[in-house]
Amino acid sequence: MAGDDVNILTVQGLFVYQVMTSQAVAPTDVAVVAPTPTPMLTLTTCNPRYSASQRLVVQAKLVADVLAGPAKPATPRRRGPDTAR
Repeated sequence: MAGDDVNILTVQGLFVYQVMTSQAVAPTDVAVVAPTPTPMLTLTTCNPRYSASQRLVVQAKLVADVLAGPAKPATPRRRGPDTAR
C-alpha cells in the first residue's frame, strides 16, 4: 500500500524504501522494470494468484540507507617462543 515501508537487509547494509505505486500490468509491459534516474525498488509477481494473465508491480523509492562499514582486517596473531612453526 502506498506509504508503507519496505526494509531490505543485505551484506552492504539496511535499505529502507517507501511504496509509491502498486499496479496490475500486462505481462508484456516491460516499462515497469526500466532503469530509473533515482534509486527505486521494483517488486513483481503474478496476478491473480496462480495465473500469469497479469503482473502486479509495486514500486518504492529509496528513503534511507545505513551502509555497513568496511570489513575489518584480521589481526595477525603473534607467534610466541613456544609456538610450533
